[in-house]
Amino acid sequence: MHLSDQAARKLLQALNQALYGSFRKLAGQFAADVENKKLLRQMRIEQKKIKGMHRIAGSTTANSVSLTLDTILAACMECLEVEKGSIMIFDRGVLRVEAAFGKNREKILGQIQAISEVSVSGRCFLGKKPVFIQDIEREEGLNRSPDPGQYWNNSLISMPLISHAGESIGVLNVSKTSNEIFTEDDMKVLEDLTLEASAALAHEICLARLYRNFQETCVEVRLARQQLMQVEEKIGRILRTSWPTMEENGVTDYE
Repeated sequence: MHLSDQAARKLLQALNQALYGSFRKLAGQFAADVENKKLLRQMRIEQKKIKGMHRIAGSTTANSVSLTLDTILAACMECLEVEKGSIMIFDRGVLRVEAAFGKNREKILGQIQAISEVSVSGRCFLGKKPVFIQDIEREEGLNRSPDPGQYWNNSLISMPLISHAGESIGVLNVSKTSNEIFTEDDMKVLEDLTLEASAALAHEICLARLYRNFQETCVEVRLARQQLMQVEEKIGRILRTSWPTMEENGVTDYE
């Protein structure tokens, strides 16, 4: 039996409506799945961030500033799932690498960097603002590391460490060890972590500076004592050698 044109059109229209309804239902389910995955991802990030902040807050129980810095850097790197990072602390007009992770850790620990606008860390330190870079090759006025081969890509974040008094303490740097690039979400997470790190570090660094100044004062006092003893010995030697001559010349009284 052949269908009339009108019946065929009605059948096609019904089929089209059914397909459209199924498509909307599937699209809604897909959107819900995407939204659920996004929410789950955000929850995982928040959980990692909270865990990292607790770890940073407890880092001051370490026996040294060095261990505190290592703990802070490790917490930030684990939260962002990166394997390369460093903390540079301001010390007498320069930035010094005091903590580092990555294949070149031993090479860069202790390195000193002049503070200037042409370096990523210098710009971050001077501006007291994050430096978020997805491709450093496209950034104007910034010098790349002298050893660019150590990086997997050109994406990096430099975050300022600032005390409650507004003093720049140093900077925390992280870079990718994969082909992925950092996102705005990554920067926001790291910003929250470095706020916690700044609070933890300010007291530790202040104590470390006081202790260093005390040690340096002790060294200066020791050197001053040595110099005084040398002067006293020299005067005594002069008097001992000069006294017989003075007696011979009749110079024995000082009135």
